[in-house]
Amino acid sequence: MKLSAEVFLLRIPRRDPGAPPTETVILRLTTDDGTVAVGESTGARAFHGMDAGAIARELREVLPPALDGEDPPASLLQRLSPPARCALDVALHDLRGRMQGLRVADLLGGPRRTRVAVNALLPGSPETAMIEAARKAWERGIGTFKIKSASPAADFEALRALRRLFGAQARLRLDANGAWTPDEALERIRMLEPLDLEYIEQPVARGHLDDMARVAAGSGIPIAADEDATDPAAVSRIAAAHAASIIVVKLSPAGGITGAMSMLRVAAEKGLGTVVTGMVDTSVGIAAALHVAAAADALAGACGLGTLDLLTRDVVEKPLRIENGAMLLPDGPGLGVTLDHVALARLRAGS
Repeated sequence: MKLSAEVFLLRIPRRDPGAPPTETVILRLTTDDGTVAVGESTGARAFHGMDAGAIARELREVLPPALDGEDPPASLLQRLSPPARCALDVALHDLRGRMQGLRVADLLGGPRRTRVAVNALLPGSPETAMIEAARKAWERGIGTFKIKSASPAADFEALRALRRLFGAQARLRLDANGAWTPDEALERIRMLEPLDLEYIEQPVARGHLDDMARVAAGSGIPIAADEDATDPAAVSRIAAAHAASIIVVKLSPAGGITGAMSMLRVAAEKGLGTVVTGMVDTSVGIAAALHVAAAADALAGACGLGTLDLLTRDVVEKPLRIENGAMLLPDGPGLGVTLDHVALARLRAGS
């Protein structure tokens, strides 16, 4: 079987005019019999060290000459950086599913669930905008809310407003993005403990597991590792350090579906909970993460996949949808999504 590869660098405006656009890479593989498969990897220099342009350049440099040779595409995976590998790994899963008439979740051992509960990522300010977004999410059946950390007072007021509005039924999360010192983290957590948060994500900077462990030991709120959770070996290190009780699994730093599934297995072996989260991807990347979440043996709560509404456009003909607080696993083979070629052309950012 011969394959051709096309790499599309996209720039997609956000609905929030103050937010930078999402820059992402779509990889399209086409077989000699016309079967088309897709993958995605979103740029995130602050998270995995590569912007979308670098991912696109790597794929363009490596894939065409390799696919013209005799090596199977799967042998290329380890030659790529994790973000570039993600795009190819997802596309190869999509291709295998399409050729066998199976969903990707079926290839992963079968879905444990066909509906995956999602959280709402809320704007941090102004508070009126946050409350309006939370009400709309609640009306769609979403009961888990996540905000990005700001100042101690702003965090407390925002989370208290959500707790007052929805009561004990709501699950609340705070993402510090590694911005706190250990002492600051412990102080802020003590302030937030009465609000009964589900977890606090990455309270201290990546690479400081001793500090994370100190915070986790002194915290009355569960700690989740995000930026530190990049691959199966990292999950083992987090477990050994007792640095977190929950692992946030993202496909791009993990190298795609294969790496994400390995992270889930290691986390389960180590007794850690998991949630699967996207990178503000299009429906291609979200679908890949959704299949992983559907195939996971267990999840520690709602997944961070309900972010399509943050984008002004999507690149598939039928964007994924949320129904009663959950994202539905597509029925079609592979990822279950089909590229919208008009949208792809309009969103293309160039070389």
